[in-house]
Amino acid sequence: MPDMADYMTTQEAAGLLGFHRKSIRNLMYSKNLEAIKMGRGVLGSKKSVRE
Repeated sequence: MPDMADYMTTQEAAGLLGFHRKSIRNLMYSKNLEAIKMGRGVLGSKKSVRE
């Protein structure tokens, strides 16, 4: 199991990047942002979001 401190929710990523939450999900699913699937949701890599 990955270290959860290295990941953030789509809502958190949207706040940092200034995009809508759905846009962040689309970026994650298209592999433009590194992400992992957790249950029904998706978590983005903090490193990927900050780059």
